[in-house]
Amino acid sequence: MTTVKDFLEDIKLGHYWHMFEEEGYDDLDFILALGTKDVAEMLDTVGIHKQGHRKKLESSLQIRKSVLTTSKEAEKVHPQEKESIRKEKPEPVKELFVPNPLIDKHVFCNETVEELFNSSFSLMDINSFKSYAISQRQL
Repeated sequence: MTTVKDFLEDIKLGHYWHMFEEEGYDDLDFILALGTKDVAEMLDTVGIHKQGHRKKLESSLQIRKSVLTTSKEAEKVHPQEKESIRKEKPEPVKELFVPNPLIDKHVFCNETVEELFNSSFSLMDINSFKSYAISQRQL
């Protein structure tokens, strides 16, 4: 179980830990259950005024909530269903591959897309994966 202190240290904002503790925000599950408005109020109360740090905390909390939600949904799947899901793994998303890879960089890109797909197919559907991969290309 990750603590608030661990969470803050993971995102390189561990120096704020004592401020969270002083204001009673020492339960990560409680913090993750807060809504957007309550998170903003918490950051005001704790005394985090640097906009970059606020954004980093807010986005990290959102990511953490998303990961926990996804993992909790995955836990609800019956073990036999998990096994059948693994067996029904679709083919990698070939349309995201570099067609006719001529150089090592193209081959590497295709292998990376395939590896990402293989490691995430049980967490998201194909369309979500495509959208994610395309959005990452644009960065």
